[in-house]
Amino acid sequence: MADLWFYGRGADIFGPLSGWDVADLADSGVVRRTDTVWEDGDEGGVQADTIPHLFPAANNSAQNLPFTPPPAPLRRPARAMAGPGTAIVGQDGKSVKYRMFCTTCKHQESSWKSVTIPRGTIQVGFFCTKCRKRRSGSLSGFGG
Repeated sequence: MADLWFYGRGADIFGPLSGWDVADLADSGVVRRTDTVWEDGDEGGVQADTIPHLFPAANNSAQNLPFTPPPAPLRRPARAMAGPGTAIVGQDGKSVKYRMFCTTCKHQESSWKSVTIPRGTIQVGFFCTKCRKRRSGSLSGFGG
């Protein structure tokens, strides 16, 4: 089972996330150097900029060491997460199959659709035959 991580800012707690996800969020600026980070099961956390290779430039400049980048990670497959109104049927690291459902009446579309896993969030829609209204949902993708 993969290690699960959490990060917090003030009273807000985010997670569980994989270590890769925390590194991606730190790289994009979502996880800040002053945030608290901890592994699932730990009672206390540490400041994010104290974790090696999470903010490598900050760690090395604080110690007056020359910057040595971490070893290049293996490229991992992209992942998708279903938002409101969508249910993931399957994914292969490049594309995701999903079904739409109505968040009002819970009617689920009988067929599935496939899209390339996005970087970020996309809006998708369908026509609910039970409510007879257009409904929308979202898919989020990361990694890759």
